[in-house]
Amino acid sequence: MRRTMVDLVDRMQLAAPDHRLTMVDARGRSTVFPWRDLHRKILAHATWLAASGIKQGDRVIVCPTNDPDVLASFLALFYLGAIPFCVSGAQLGQSPGSQLPFVASLLDKGGARAIFGQTELVARNDEEGMIDPEYIIDHVPSSLDSDVSAAPSRAEVSEDDLAFVQFSSGSTSQPKGVRISHRNAIENVRILVEVSRRHPDEAGVAWLPLYHDMGLIATLFATLWHYPRDAVILNPIRFLLQPISWIEGISRTRAHAAICPNFALDLCTDRIRRQQLREHAIDLSCLEYLFVGAEPVRPSTLQRFQEKFEEFGLGPRVLCPVYGLAEATLVVTAPDPGEAIITRTIDGIEVPSVGRPLGDFQLRIVDDTGRDAETGEIGEVWLKGSSVTAGYLDESANERLFSDGWLRTGDLGTLDEEGRLYITGRLKDLIIINGKNYYAHDIVAELEQLPFFERGKVHVFSIVCDDTERVVLLSVPLGKMTPAVKAKIKIFQHLVKKGGP
Repeated sequence: MRRTMVDLVDRMQLAAPDHRLTMVDARGRSTVFPWRDLHRKILAHATWLAASGIKQGDRVIVCPTNDPDVLASFLALFYLGAIPFCVSGAQLGQSPGSQLPFVASLLDKGGARAIFGQTELVARNDEEGMIDPEYIIDHVPSSLDSDVSAAPSRAEVSEDDLAFVQFSSGSTSQPKGVRISHRNAIENVRILVEVSRRHPDEAGVAWLPLYHDMGLIATLFATLWHYPRDAVILNPIRFLLQPISWIEGISRTRAHAAICPNFALDLCTDRIRRQQLREHAIDLSCLEYLFVGAEPVRPSTLQRFQEKFEEFGLGPRVLCPVYGLAEATLVVTAPDPGEAIITRTIDGIEVPSVGRPLGDFQLRIVDDTGRDAETGEIGEVWLKGSSVTAGYLDESANERLFSDGWLRTGDLGTLDEEGRLYITGRLKDLIIINGKNYYAHDIVAELEQLPFFERGKVHVFSIVCDDTERVVLLSVPLGKMTPAVKAKIKIFQHLVKKGGP
């Protein structure tokens, strides 16, 4: 019976003896754990953490990664009934210690009792002095005794207890801590397992960072549902440097389901040469579902990926645009199994359907007057369901999150006659010029089709200047300054096409 995250971790001891988890670091080095061995390691880490003073209900800051010791201690927190705060470490291009102010604020205002002494979290703390050393605990036991008979008993928790806190992307503001209960987590993992038809005798290869909701829920927790025959988790840097490592892993293990954000498809299409695919004898005919989400999904990206990889066995109905958000634990909608990609042209932009609500999710599209929008009209997406959070860690941020029991997602979308959802943008990205609505996402999609802009490095927003709202483009054009002029013309053409200035 899987009712709580404690169950998900402790049932690992029941895995088939030959089923295993493989963790691959950035250099391609593998560490292999039969699931039962990993369970024993988790118990050893739980013993160590308990001896360090961690107890049920304690809030502990951690950056989940596929490092074996970090992963074992992270899962040991659930076993003990502690509450992980799943935060990201310093990103590529950021200096060590860049997360210190945010982490320190969680200790000050978030009620966290401790923080794992990971380099990703506390690098340069000796210089900055933002975190009192008494809060930092060593997540790596000084010794691992194979005898775990003295391990503490598993915690007894209820389904409505707080299980962990995950953080929204924070793309335009400081990340918000989203409270996820055991019920929220288990129900969403159940949905993922059902929609992707997961089973124990399967393989899976993933690379998403485990501190991100898609990596945490869809990669790690969904894998813990059945403890499959062959689960592989790549370090994200491994994938970014060598995208072929993910594709080769899917082909070699015969994985039938995978998940990734839109940019990963672009990266594979642009960076993997056909010669590489032939040298690795890539065969993707095993893949039944490749779910694409976590950011706007673009039909052009799906088409380019399909055209390149169909030669190597990718089926015509494998790519599945999906929709989800941290405040709903993760996944909310997906296409029906085997359904072809369906698109609609909305305000001059081709938008893919992200399917229908899954599980017990209910969905509404609400206009700016608070009424249900008509079919085909754009409005804010509102949700209800067992996976929806009870609120943010910071209570003051909850004021606008709910309305009459419905979660206000802040996403804009529309429904077709058959109940399929299309996401058109973010409410906060709406630009109003002369009384007309424009969506920053639409303009970005247009600009990224131009050869002198790099995908993922174009940002469009508005500012008020002299009482007039003006569109601002922020990017690093490839080449000389002349592309900036062309970009300005392109924005103007886009606005004219939509009846604007």
